[in-house]
Amino acid sequence: MIRNQSDVAWKEILGEYFKDFVEYCLPELYGLINWKKHWSSLDKELNAITKGSDVGNRLVDKLFKVYLKDGQEQWVLCHVEVQGKQDDDFPKRMFTYGYRIFDKYQKPVVSCAILTDEAKNWRPSSFRLGLAGSYLSVEYLVVKLIDYQDRIKELEASTNPFGSVVLTQLAALDVKRKPDEERKQVKFALTRRLYDKGFKKAEVVNLYKFIDWLIGLSKPYELEYIHEVYELEETNYH
Repeated sequence: MIRNQSDVAWKEILGEYFKDFVEYCLPELYGLINWKKHWSSLDKELNAITKGSDVGNRLVDKLFKVYLKDGQEQWVLCHVEVQGKQDDDFPKRMFTYGYRIFDKYQKPVVSCAILTDEAKNWRPSSFRLGLAGSYLSVEYLVVKLIDYQDRIKELEASTNPFGSVVLTQLAALDVKRKPDEERKQVKFALTRRLYDKGFKKAEVVNLYKFIDWLIGLSKPYELEYIHEVYELEETNYH
C-alpha cells in the first residue's frame, strides 16, 4: 500500500524523470549509459519479486532497464525511502531486492537508495551477513537529498528538471512545521520558478503536481495559491 502523498509523488516523478535524476545525482553512472537506446520501466518485474514477500510490495520503488555504452543490458533499481526517519531494516531490504532480481532474471543490478529524511548522519550504504569467514554482502549507491542544502544556488540555477525535484523536497522539509501563509509563499515561489526557467508546459504540469503533493495547504490558502497559479498560466501560455 502506498503510505502517503509523498510516496505517490516520488513514484510518479521517477517514472517521468529517471534520465534527469541519473544525470543530476549519479553523473558517473550517467556517463556509462547509452541514452540513445531506449530505456524502459520494469514495474511488472519489480512487482514479481516483491509480491507476497516479507519486504512488502514497495510501490514507491522503481526498476529500469538501460543499455551501457559497451552494449551490455543493465538494470537500475531506485529505492526511495520517504518515511522521514531511520529504519534499521532498510539495508536488508536493499540486499533482498538486489539478490531476488538477480536470482529471478539473471540480470546485473545497480541499486540506488534515495533518502529524503532529515537525519544527516543516517546514510546506510551496505548490508552484510556472515559467519566463520563466509559472507554475503551488498553495497549500493546513496543519494541523500539534504546534502544538497549547501548547493541551493546550484539547484536554483539548474535547468535539469530534477533540480526542481530536489528543491521541492528540501523546501517541503523546511516548511512542514511553518504556518500556511509562509508555506503558500514557498509553494508559489517554487511553481513560479518553473515558468521562469522556460520549461515546456508538460514539464511544468509534472513538476507542479510534485510540488502540490509535497506541500499541502489548508483550503483557504490552497484556493489563493491556485488563483495565483492560474494568473501565471495566463501570462505564460496565452
